[in-house]
Amino acid sequence: MGSGTTLVEALVHGRHAVGTDINPLAHFLARTKTTILSAQDTREIESWLEGVPTKLEAGGDSGNHSDWAEDGYHKNLPWPIRKAMERLLDQIDHLESPKQQRFARCALLHTGQWALDCTTIYPTAAEFRAQFYADLRVQIKQIQELTRTVSALPEKPAIVCLDVPAENLEAKLWSNKIAKRPRLVLTSPPYPGVHVLYHRWQIQGRKETAVPYWIIGRQDGHTAAHYTMGSRSPTGVDNYFESITDAFTNIRDLLSPKATVVQIVAFTDVGTQLARYLEAMEEAGFSQLEIRIEDKKSTGHMWRQVPLRKWYAALQGPTSSAQELLLIHHKAD
Repeated sequence: MGSGTTLVEALVHGRHAVGTDINPLAHFLARTKTTILSAQDTREIESWLEGVPTKLEAGGDSGNHSDWAEDGYHKNLPWPIRKAMERLLDQIDHLESPKQQRFARCALLHTGQWALDCTTIYPTAAEFRAQFYADLRVQIKQIQELTRTVSALPEKPAIVCLDVPAENLEAKLWSNKIAKRPRLVLTSPPYPGVHVLYHRWQIQGRKETAVPYWIIGRQDGHTAAHYTMGSRSPTGVDNYFESITDAFTNIRDLLSPKATVVQIVAFTDVGTQLARYLEAMEEAGFSQLEIRIEDKKSTGHMWRQVPLRKWYAALQGPTSSAQELLLIHHKAD
């Protein structure tokens, strides 16, 4: 489910939806973005925000974050930004409820990524705090708009966020009282051999930091291969396609008979990997649906240039993985 954009769209359109991801960071983001806050919640957050600058200016030591530092979650983190984050996290813990705290931590994630990810020039601590205040205010307006939209729906849809692998989905679905089998799957799985830091921020060139997990208060000991379903080696790519078959086989068992799977994928070597991907989907029990391209009056593949590429990926130019492919499959009989 990534950061939960599809679940938010399902929510505003009144559709019941289930999202799942093995990354705790993705689960945190999706859960936070689909949690409706009451008017009282937002008032308390706004009141808390008004008092934070004065409390931070008063000085004082931050709380005990030494365990996180010892476990490596502060690695490569600039000291002024680290101290600013520590003191903000201490203040966030004073919010009334866990959902309010998650909401503020989500804003801090946004500010942290702005300050650190793919950059070598950092803001001052004062600039960092000011950006956090601005980010949280924007986020409050967004949740208020989402709340108004959902309140206008005839019936509030059920949105469920799960942090389990595909083989554990069925039991989790029924335990959450999801009675109907899904008819539509929207996903963008990891790409074979494409190195994407789903679990880290990349700072100071190729240095990495696991600070996002410290911000959300969740441990994470996995490597990139865990989230990309295989390394960039030939064996890792083989593992990737085996994982695609296994995952979609488990998903297929949960779907309604006429279910559709829509996904966006990309490849490091489209000449060989696209055929392997389609074979993996076929082995999982899905048949590809041809896409008619109206302007060409023919069927074919629909590609797009990857948006929002990080600077180090953009420098590589028009590589194979810079193009994403839309695939549509039906559950085979």
